[in-house]
Amino acid sequence: MIIKYSVGLDVSAADIKACISVIDIEQRVKVQFSKTHSNTKKGLLELYNWIIKSHKSPEIPLVVCMEATGVYHENSAYFY
Repeated sequence: MIIKYSVGLDVSAADIKACISVIDIEQRVKVQFSKTHSNTKKGLLELYNWIIKSHKSPEIPLVVCMEATGVYHENSAYFY
C-alpha cells in the first residue's frame, strides 16, 4: 500500500531534473517516473502539470523537495 508520493528536483540554470517516487507502508521507495524540464516559466508549468498528472491517487500525500544550490531553484520554489 502506497503511503506517500515524493518528488525530487535537481535544479540547474538550464533545466530541472525531476523524479517521482512512491513510498510504501514498509518505507520502500520505488521510482515511478523521471523527466527533465527547462528552467523557464513554460518548463515550470509543464513540470507542475506533469506532477499533477503523475499523482495517481490524490488522497495520498505528495511532498516535493529540491536541491537548492545557488539561485537557480528560486523560480521553482516560488512558482506555485
